[in-house]
Amino acid sequence: MKYRPEIDGLRALAIVPVILFHMGFLTIPGGFLGVDVFFVISGYLITTLITNDLDSNQFSFKGFWLRRIRRITPALFTMCIVTLLIAIELSFRSSIPCIGKDSITAALSFANLHFMLNVGNYWGNAAESSPFLHTWSLSVEEQFYLFFPVIMFILWKMKINRLKFLLFSVCVSAAIFVILFKIKPTFCFYMLSSRGWQLGTGALAAIILQKYRDTVFLKDQRWSGIIGLLLIVIAYFIAEGNSGLRYVPMVALGTFLIILNTNLKSGINKTLSYSPLVFIGKISYSLYLWHWPAIVLTRDYNSVYPKHFIIGALVIVTFTTAVLSYYFIEKTTRRYKYTPYISAVLLVILLCLGFILKNYDFPMYDVSNYEQVKYYGFCYDLRPDLSNQPHSLIAIRNNTFTPSRDTMYCQAFRTTGIQAGIKGAKTRILVLGDSHAAMWGKTIDDIATEKNFDVVFMTAFANSPFFDIPVKKVLCKPYGFNCDEFYEFQNNILDKITNWNPDLIIISWRWDYYQKSATLCKFEKLIGFTDSLKVNTLLIEQPPLLPYGDNNSAQYLSFLSVNPQRQYLYPIKTSFFESFGSAIDSISKKVPTLTIFKLREKMLNDGKCKVLDGKDILYFDDDHLSYQCTNRFKDELSTEICRIIEDRRTFE
Repeated sequence: MKYRPEIDGLRALAIVPVILFHMGFLTIPGGFLGVDVFFVISGYLITTLITNDLDSNQFSFKGFWLRRIRRITPALFTMCIVTLLIAIELSFRSSIPCIGKDSITAALSFANLHFMLNVGNYWGNAAESSPFLHTWSLSVEEQFYLFFPVIMFILWKMKINRLKFLLFSVCVSAAIFVILFKIKPTFCFYMLSSRGWQLGTGALAAIILQKYRDTVFLKDQRWSGIIGLLLIVIAYFIAEGNSGLRYVPMVALGTFLIILNTNLKSGINKTLSYSPLVFIGKISYSLYLWHWPAIVLTRDYNSVYPKHFIIGALVIVTFTTAVLSYYFIEKTTRRYKYTPYISAVLLVILLCLGFILKNYDFPMYDVSNYEQVKYYGFCYDLRPDLSNQPHSLIAIRNNTFTPSRDTMYCQAFRTTGIQAGIKGAKTRILVLGDSHAAMWGKTIDDIATEKNFDVVFMTAFANSPFFDIPVKKVLCKPYGFNCDEFYEFQNNILDKITNWNPDLIIISWRWDYYQKSATLCKFEKLIGFTDSLKVNTLLIEQPPLLPYGDNNSAQYLSFLSVNPQRQYLYPIKTSFFESFGSAIDSISKKVPTLTIFKLREKMLNDGKCKVLDGKDILYFDDDHLSYQCTNRFKDELSTEICRIIEDRRTFE
């Protein structure tokens, strides 16, 4: 197989955006699509190797799979072992058993299935806390390598047209991708059945070049590389989040066109053959292996040190480790005859270490320096089904005061809602939202009791407070409801707004949990509706998001050695968070009955977020505030509520 330096340059074009995206550079929101470039390249290279061996009668399954073992496993297993050893020292203790479990799935090539079933959304906190998340793509490729040579051998043996078969297979897999993108996006993201068409696209390029390389079209064309590069670069800058998968076909087509461009005189090939790009492409596998563990294992310290310091350290560590891995592992073991045995030994060590960490009961941190965290949010959760509580939520509640909802309210989603304050009082307040509204429940209840207000909570964890007017049944099952129950719940909210005649509606929700465009649209419609009824609305902003995920705050702050002398941490900053806030501000300027309680600016000081007040911890986890925190804002919030209600009555 003739070496093509521009393919290594294309690898560089894939790996650099991936790393920048994972490091949090907001200017390349679609950098994760670099993985899709790798898929197409892999399909092309593997197909070229297999077909060359088949056509020369030199192919053997043993030889093929041994080459894959030599190429992939030594660096992969080494990365996994080193990552586990470092995780023992640097990672939050309660996360280490999960890391051990993840390493086993990475070693046995089913990480994609594991993360799909146990973690879910690639962009969620749970997924991003695993240093082995990136091995999902390696598992997809390894599964492809397992059965693809068998298919190619059968096609060769039975003299079936390879091009037609591959074209048909790519179309079927692409159709699965399109269908699942809408109904099962997580499955669509992780699984070979919906990703195989990308590897197949590379395989198509290999067959086309093999059959038609000397045709005038392929030999003299210059524009396909330019078009392909434009498609890839544009996708990198316009794709964002889970919805960014819709741009995968652009990237796959762009890579396909660049591979077809074999004209050595074309500008694109010359550019991609530039020696620094070629070098980065050569070490791209090691860069991919080591960059993500480095990011995750230092993520806990993003809140302690300035971002530029962390990024600088990550760049140095990742590049240095990748170079060492390439020269001392990849190049050394690729053609060494004993590499399969070395890989077997490394695999045994990795599986043993992963199994030990997975089952080891790590001791908790000492939290005696803090007051017990109080969180009353669970008391205001209107979901009828509270039985299915994830293990992570149980761990968060450890050594905290977190009372649960009264059983009398198990059907209140369709009737009274959760009642607080002074029932039957003249002033009525309706509270809407998810757990971010519920976390304010006790403080709002305290205010209502002091001021003689009647308060009704229509709040449900992990469910958007917005809906169509008139209410429509949702297609997907809401969290903790069935579809009929959720329909009743939303109709009950609409009834409370229109017939209960509230003096004020308080809304709060977690902005970055829901799809931005749809949520903003429904929010604006709801605010427009309440404005038409002359009902005032107070929106309490989402608090700053801390980088420690769904973990017990006392345990985590002890892990980071946060004390009364160091009460601030750096919060997470995302383009989504900032743009959502700007959009809400724009809406408030157009709707006179909407007021925003500017929570974030009250909690931030010089870019840092206050997390400790004396011995009082202000967070329950990474995004929910403790009662100690909401109570700090009680007087300020009470003044704002009373002002809005008084202004309305004066106006009337």
